[in-house]
Parts: sequence; structure tokens; C-alpha cells
Amino acid sequence: MKIYILRHGQTSWNTLRKLQGQTDIPLNENGILLARKTGAGLRNVPFDRVYSSPLRRSLETARLAVEGRNLEIVIDRRLEEISFGTWEGREFLPPEDIVGEDGKKEKFYFISRPDQYAVPPEGESFEQIIARTGEFLRDLAAKAGREAPDANILVSTHGCASRALLFNICNKTDIRDYWGPGIPANCAVSIASLQENGQWKLEKTDVVYY
Repeated sequence: MKIYILRHGQTSWNTLRKLQGQTDIPLNENGILLARKTGAGLRNVPFDRVYSSPLRRSLETARLAVEGRNLEIVIDRRLEEISFGTWEGREFLPPEDIVGEDGKKEKFYFISRPDQYAVPPEGESFEQIIARTGEFLRDLAAKAGREAPDANILVSTHGCASRALLFNICNKTDIRDYWGPGIPANCAVSIASLQENGQWKLEKTDVVYY
């Protein structure tokens, strides 16, 4: 089995540097274009199944990436983006600040120091998103052994969730290594294959087709 992990296309909140989390923001015009170009770049991959986060930006990206193919998109909530709880919609400023409700800047540490990240009220931790994406991968591997060892699977998800999948695939243990090369670009694709021993092997990271 080979999986193609696809981050969703661009949204208006991406351009405004707002924390989206599980807020359901659709693709903007550029995001639609990027998804279609990515689909064209993947046109020679014979996908057997498509999984997507239920959030619109991910689901729209999946639909556009396999446009014209007779493929059902299976929605799986384990592929949702990390929840920022009550912080969703706040502005995220470089290098590592977030704008609070009072308009003042606060240190965020989500990217540069994930081991120091303070989970927002009603939000989700790195450990939680690693656990649920890891469960998704284990279920996928079990299904491969029973049904489709040679399948090509498209997995449409989000920036943080895609890195959680890679965290599991690469058997990482240190949260400080969570982001690897950084946040993936919109519509970047990482590719991993399931080995005979049941372990995943990362083959390519953040391939861009536009």
C-alpha cells in the first residue's frame, strides 16, 4: 500500500494568518486552482480509495484532486486539523506571536517550540492529534493486509494533521521534532509506503505539483 498525504488548498484565513483549526473555512480561488493543479500532477497515480477530513477545505481539495474519477471520498474525523479551541480565528504573527483578545501579543510556541506549546482552552494537544492520526494509520495498515496490499490511497488533510501522520510514520518520539522541515505548503504531498513488516516508510516529503 502507498499513501499520498495531501494538505488542503489555500483559504482566506491562510492568507490572513488566522488560526483555522477545526473552524470550517472553504478554499479561496487560489486554493481551488492549486487543488486542480495538484490533481493534474497526480493524474497518473491510479488511486483506489480517498480519505478526507470532514472540514470543507480538505473535502473540496480531495474532490478537485480526483475530479473526473469514479472514486468515493470516505470522511474520517481522525484526519481533522488540530483544534485551537477558543483561540480559533485569532491572528498568528511571525515569528511566534498570537494576538490575544485584548489585542496584545502573546508567545505562541506552536511551531518553534512545540514541546513548550500551551494548549488553548477547549483545544487539543500534539499528543492527542498524534494519537488519533496514529489510530487511522493502524486501521489503514490492517485493512491493507486484509483487502488491498497494493492499493494507492489519497489522504486529504491539514498542515498540523499531516505532520502528525508523518510523526507516526517516521516513529518519532520527541515532540521537538514534530514539524520536521516546517509547515507544509498548501497542496503539498508526502508519500509513504507500507512495508511487508507492517512498518511505514516515508518516500517523499512535501512534493508540490504547481
